[in-house]
Amino acid sequence: FSIRTQLHIYKGSGIRESGYRRDLFMIQFLASIANSEMILMSMFSRWSLLPWLKEDFGNHDDYDAAELPLMVEECLLFFIHLLSQTSYYSDPTEVIDQRLSTEIIHALCFQPLTYSKLCSEVPDFLVHEKRFDLVLKKVANYEPPLSSNQSGIYKLKEELFSQVDPYYIHYNSNKREEAEKAMKERISKKKKVPITETFITPSLKSLENTVFKDLFRFTSSKNFVQFLKSTLKYVNNEGIAKTDTMLNFALHLIHIAIEGRELKYSREFSENIWSELTADHNEPFYYESVGSLLYKFLKDDDYGLHHSKIREIFRTLKDKDRTVDSYLKEQVQSFDASISVSYTHLTLPTICSV
Repeated sequence: FSIRTQLHIYKGSGIRESGYRRDLFMIQFLASIANSEMILMSMFSRWSLLPWLKEDFGNHDDYDAAELPLMVEECLLFFIHLLSQTSYYSDPTEVIDQRLSTEIIHALCFQPLTYSKLCSEVPDFLVHEKRFDLVLKKVANYEPPLSSNQSGIYKLKEELFSQVDPYYIHYNSNKREEAEKAMKERISKKKKVPITETFITPSLKSLENTVFKDLFRFTSSKNFVQFLKSTLKYVNNEGIAKTDTMLNFALHLIHIAIEGRELKYSREFSENIWSELTADHNEPFYYESVGSLLYKFLKDDDYGLHHSKIREIFRTLKDKDRTVDSYLKEQVQSFDASISVSYTHLTLPTICSV
């Protein structure tokens, strides 16, 4: 099996509950109680991405030139799941209903389904839950068949489309792209703006009264910020045509880290993204922090499909720290504040799924 085939079996097959989901839970717990630097270096070592932290993109013992960017994408997605798949930690008494609701919503958001087809999309152990049919009635409307040779279908209630998370833990790449496209089209239609001006906003649950309250602590680590910086530098070097998915994941991860409900960690992260960390670069007019690289992408029309997301990141940063423009004036050539202003403040909340 290839690395990605093994990963697909681990994350999306019948063993997912005892595979990826269980391991993710254990790492979330460890990240909440252990030293951040130790956890991160251990994770990057397991992912064989320690050279990536040094901005070494050419010499790698474990991955060839084609495999390396794919593994970085998977690592970015892993961090997205690590930070966002937490909604069931806040109220243990509602775990089953939340799990059922989430699974059904993320199965029906693409198209209406018959009962048998819906059951095939949901893990067997959840289909056999006593409350499955009760929760189904809450989240979907039943449309009876029009003729004797047809089957009735379940259609997701309109108001629940806002709970669809394109980064849902059990979506494969095709479903993730399809869900993101569908959500952006809905935003575009609802807000009457071009689809290029839409973006997905993470909606994060508070972990304040749980054992996971310090989960976001590692986002304030310099090694985490360096990982993001290395990723953005790779995107800058290779061009958007080769790295569109990588940039999309990196931007969403940055957005999540800034939006974190634990303010002390989100503020530390928001400050650290202006640090250059290393000074080894060839562009004399760019200070090469995460923030300055994001601004660089904003000035390049080739990255136009990502401009709305980057502008929203800057807007969120300014809500937490009004000195953002001051950083940019220091770090980029010919700073223009209007470039980083959102076309309009658009959000479609996504509930981070169980």
